[in-house]
Amino acid sequence: TIQNQGSGRVFVDTLPLTQIDMQGSARLAVKVASSIVKTDTSCTVNPDEYDYFFVIRTNSPIIGGPSAGGIMTAAVVSLLEGWDMAEDTVMTGMINPDGSIGPVGGIVKKIDAAASVGAKRFLILEGQETYTETVYETVKTQWGSQIVTQQVTRNVSDYALDNYGIEVVKVQDLPDVLLYYTGHQIQPEQSSNNIS
Repeated sequence: TIQNQGSGRVFVDTLPLTQIDMQGSARLAVKVASSIVKTDTSCTVNPDEYDYFFVIRTNSPIIGGPSAGGIMTAAVVSLLEGWDMAEDTVMTGMINPDGSIGPVGGIVKKIDAAASVGAKRFLILEGQETYTETVYETVKTQWGSQIVTQQVTRNVSDYALDNYGIEVVKVQDLPDVLLYYTGHQIQPEQSSNNIS
């Protein structure tokens, strides 16, 4: 059980160091999660009653961007609710104040990283199912060989499945994320709060 012992502080401990937008994502994650979790008296959780610690370790040379906002929010909700989270599921996506998931970059590289930790499911924002790759081709001409480049659109799901056997799942908002991570559904009205 969680005890009300804190003052609303949000700590982000990363190795390597993180960019400032990661810290902002952690704070927003706490606010969004607290706005949807109900107490025994049907009130939302007061975020000022707890302290929140996000500890992140990676081999990446730098941690930055809002890409972990969605998972940090799901982790806070799960902790406050006492729900277990699937360890073979990973995601990328920022959290918006209304609980929707926002777009991020570098999805293919993040799938590569997910595979290195044994992920079986990868959650992405609906609408980010494709990526563009530069393809180089050597063609023979009457004057010799020439390298031709072209941009090719590829499917993220195909990449993940073909290379690693990872299922890519499209999500739109925090209820979608929580369903895939915990198996629990939150009520739509719980997730429609807008945090300012």
